[in-house]
Amino acid sequence: MIIKVVGAQDGQALPNIRRVLEKVRGVSGLGEPKLIEGAARYELTFKGSADDLCAKLDGKSVDGHRLSVTGVAGPEIELTLGQ
Repeated sequence: MIIKVVGAQDGQALPNIRRVLEKVRGVSGLGEPKLIEGAARYELTFKGSADDLCAKLDGKSVDGHRLSVTGVAGPEIELTLGQ
């Protein structure tokens, strides 16, 4: 699966987003993040469905900002990092 996090404007948030993803039960094989046009992208393996992963990620906090699921298309989940 691919996780795209919109709102990660610079590389400072990348390690903290990664820590949140690593703590989700069922996530493995988390690749190195890529920052493309203000969005962080992570490739990972998840033991479960995209809906299950969305439910686990929606509302998580990164540096005091809330993650919200804003899109799902095939193997890609889009999250927005709130202000």
